[in-house]
Amino acid sequence: MPGDVEGESSELLQDESALRIGAQSTLYQEPPSSSLPQKPLTLVCETAIGTEAVSVESIVMIRAEKKNVWLLRADTAEEILLRQTMKSLEERICAIPRLVRCHRSLIVNLQYCPLQNPKGKDSSVCIVQGEKQEWKTVSRKYKQEFLRRWHFFYGSPTKRGGG
Repeated sequence: MPGDVEGESSELLQDESALRIGAQSTLYQEPPSSSLPQKPLTLVCETAIGTEAVSVESIVMIRAEKKNVWLLRADTAEEILLRQTMKSLEERICAIPRLVRCHRSLIVNLQYCPLQNPKGKDSSVCIVQGEKQEWKTVSRKYKQEFLRRWHFFYGSPTKRGGG
């Protein structure tokens, strides 16, 4: 019965190919994650000229001005016009602790904000880039989350007092 032989041989071929696939997968082993090179964390942005991947470390701040959203880079000292809203950017960066929204028109990189003044209703943060220092307002709406992330990034404040 030629039909049976064909069926058996095709089953053998299928079994053989499964064995080969299985053997190949067992030969390859993933290197430990510590030996893999770490890629810098990047934010992919839609810009006026296309799509650009920007290293998170190089982002100083993202600011909204009227209907435009600008990203200021530390490495090139240029501002890039983005084709995204602040809300969509905030949703994408929420998992990056160093990027935090502090105003409806401002997201800052805590790496460039070593100083902050949480006193009163006029809370502010100092953005330092090289020799340039610029104080920006931290709004009441974002103050609590901003301070939580700032203290996490720079360390909790030490409590002093006698007792």
